[in-house]
Amino acid sequence: MSEQRYKEITTEPSTLETIDMAMFKYIDERINVFCDTNEGFKKVPVSFATPERSFMSKLDDGVRDDGGSLIYPLVVVNRIGINKSNTERSGVPEPQEEIADIKGGSIIIGSKIKQNKTAVNQNAYSLRLNKQLNLPVKSAPIVKEIIYMSAPVFIEVKYEVKMKAQYIQQMNQMEQAFIVNPGQFNYTKIRESGHEYECFMDEAFAREQNLSNLDEEERTLETVLNYRVLGYLVGSGQQERPTIVKRETITEVKFPRERVMLGDSLLYTSNGKKSYRA
Repeated sequence: MSEQRYKEITTEPSTLETIDMAMFKYIDERINVFCDTNEGFKKVPVSFATPERSFMSKLDDGVRDDGGSLIYPLVVVNRIGINKSNTERSGVPEPQEEIADIKGGSIIIGSKIKQNKTAVNQNAYSLRLNKQLNLPVKSAPIVKEIIYMSAPVFIEVKYEVKMKAQYIQQMNQMEQAFIVNPGQFNYTKIRESGHEYECFMDEAFAREQNLSNLDEEERTLETVLNYRVLGYLVGSGQQERPTIVKRETITEVKFPRERVMLGDSLLYTSNGKKSYRA
């Protein structure tokens, strides 16, 4: 592979939080819903469901008023399930086992020749065979640097997106924004930290409302839309192993012989040179 592409290999792990962030950014930044409100045409805030309380207490994004009630319109993203299925398509045709050492790694994703160490081997062979440095020797081994990554675990992550509003016009505007994105097909790719996942949108928009009730409860409209993301996890997150592992190929393995102990004797070869018995 080229040197430029070799340097572009990502080292960021792919976790559940990475997939969640990719889905959140897709809803918040790419769909980017706007609605007519009492304060004009404004962006609808997007919130990930059940965030940490300590985080929400410091967050001032206009989702809640001074009394703690939600301010509509609002879009809420919630992860509702994870499915680990072997039937989903993947780029790994068979189970991959980690290399049994502290680094790990199992899949080769790139390699390049180590120029400095290969040159050392070439000179050593040239000096031994030709009695001179810097002569090309075909039998000299080439040292390569090979990059491994951990085997990805493919999963299916399901998300539920809720659109909440108090007026039909606002709900129509939000629903239309989701209908026209990502286009004619209910399929797109979401990205985060150098990773890319496939995202599928369900066809049905389930709307719930309490407009027909004459009770004193707050007037609300709610539309639920489901997404399915084909993602992958790299690493278990339970051990300190690098995501990308670099290893160098072995040039030669030699075992020296104790000539005196094994009774080796000097022999003459066909060209008259002395050599020990093999």
